[in-house]
Amino acid sequence: MTAVTIAALIFATDFVFCYENIALFKPTWQSNQYNLGNDIFHSSNAVDGLKTDLGAWGGQCVISADKQRTAIWWLNLTSVVSIHHILIYYRTENEKWGASNPYTSRFLGFSVYISNTTDRLDGHLCFHDTIYNRSTIPAVVNITCPVHGQYVIYYNERLQNVNYPTGYSQYAFTDFCEVEVYGCVNPMRYGSNCSLLCPVNCRQYCQIQSGNCFQCSPGYKGEHCEQKCDGNQYGPNCGKTCGSCRYLRQCHHVNGSCEDGCNPGYQGEKCNKVCSFGYFGSDCKEECSAFCKTTRDCHYETGSCTEGCKSGWQGHDCFQIQEKEENDWPSRFYGLLAAFCVCVAVIVVLLVVVFLQRRRIIVRKAQKTLKESKNPQCNTGYVDVMSTENIKSEYQELSDIKEPSTYDVIK
Repeated sequence: MTAVTIAALIFATDFVFCYENIALFKPTWQSNQYNLGNDIFHSSNAVDGLKTDLGAWGGQCVISADKQRTAIWWLNLTSVVSIHHILIYYRTENEKWGASNPYTSRFLGFSVYISNTTDRLDGHLCFHDTIYNRSTIPAVVNITCPVHGQYVIYYNERLQNVNYPTGYSQYAFTDFCEVEVYGCVNPMRYGSNCSLLCPVNCRQYCQIQSGNCFQCSPGYKGEHCEQKCDGNQYGPNCGKTCGSCRYLRQCHHVNGSCEDGCNPGYQGEKCNKVCSFGYFGSDCKEECSAFCKTTRDCHYETGSCTEGCKSGWQGHDCFQIQEKEENDWPSRFYGLLAAFCVCVAVIVVLLVVVFLQRRRIIVRKAQKTLKESKNPQCNTGYVDVMSTENIKSEYQELSDIKEPSTYDVIK
């Protein structure tokens, strides 16, 4: 091993801090292994902890096949962990590293992803090389990537019909000897030795160095999610607005429920629904007026009829009988006068009818008496002087009766 390589290893060690290498002996996979039947080039060589021989035939490196357009290698950490940084030790063939080394060109343009699946596009891009050339790319690359994930994916490509910068190899390779992933196995811990627990209101995870929450549990905010949502807000990221809680009090910062009930006109656990049609007021228990222009169509808060009142009713809730205005006295006077005249006419007609009916009864009675007096079958051999005088007197009474004049009728 050259002095440059040893120096690079010492430099890399400075970045380890107290984090644990959580990649050791974990499952791995690579595309297009070189000499597939020979396990000396197996993908697991990158996590065996050995990096004393950086040559292909030393049995410590991952080697991919020639003439491939893409090169993929991934590491399965077996669960979601909190990652701080990643170290990659390239194949140097134990030669001086730099522009003169023929393997530097193979690593230019590489990418590293952290994902929860084996698909790199599902994950987070930690690094994509656009800055290195054959003279500047280090033999040990240190990539700081404080994220959470289960898979570390190395990817490189040399696609057809794509122009790559000068110095890039014609084909894509893996060709590295060790990959170390430093961080906390428990994703809910942070700090240089993973001794601190993430704040209780963090949603799943926190930043491995600072303990800042990536996301807060519903109802909380702040770097450590230590603050409840401000007034009139609740839920994830405090992004929801409270309903119409009674007395405009703050709703529950997590679920938005109104613990003291709703303001008049609102209902539901979150007081975000207006009263059903036909109801208004506190707890939506009051019924709208049946005398609204559209029956029971009133404002859900005040109970005032939306379109006014039916004819004859007034008031905001249409429960008052409508009174006529004082300046309407002419119409009321003539109305009363007309009603009086009609009553008088009816009384006069009734009097005339009664008078005529009485006259007919008297005439019929007189005719009947006269007829009986002339009927032989009814004679008893003498004349009833009293009856004759009664008849005369009745005729006399009839002769005294005059036809009523129009003037008398009206009187």
